[in-house]
Amino acid sequence: ESVMDYQEGDIIKGIIRRIEKGGILVDIKYKSDGFIVNSEYSNDPHANPEKEYSTGDEISASIVKLESKEGYTVLSRKKAEYEIAWNTIISLSKTKDPVDVYVTSAVQGGVVAEYKGIKGFVPASQLLKEQNDPLDGFVNKPLTVIVLQADRKRRKVIFSNYQNGKKNFCNIMKTTQNLLDQKVE
Repeated sequence: ESVMDYQEGDIIKGIIRRIEKGGILVDIKYKSDGFIVNSEYSNDPHANPEKEYSTGDEISASIVKLESKEGYTVLSRKKAEYEIAWNTIISLSKTKDPVDVYVTSAVQGGVVAEYKGIKGFVPASQLLKEQNDPLDGFVNKPLTVIVLQADRKRRKVIFSNYQNGKKNFCNIMKTTQNLLDQKVE
């Protein structure tokens, strides 16, 4: 088995050796095992590694420090998730494929929604809603959106629920037209 050559900041995959009270021990094919402390496991406060993973499962993590004083390579699943989420958002801003986000709050002019730890804004004009519906009705609920804009440097993301709804409506209309165009024999 070859030993990998890593640098701090790399996103890597490893195999879980064991889940401990303080974190997760990971075989990363390096001179020392990696360790993800519980505080670096997830942005989701309800996440539980024991429910999501088992010994032998593959897990992604970012290298924080190549060697700690305990002899481990310090890993962060949280940082890896964040990097992967940004890459996904940038990709979705180009493809305009729908994605599910979670609305965390209503603010003046729209709502704030989160995708895997990355906050974005959904302007009120981009929400599928009736004219006088309060924005509070979207809070603490999932929402299917497309990514209108993504700027990694400024950490700015704009989502649209309206554009996604329009896209779905157009697809439904095309399907309906195709069914109507088919001749019944």
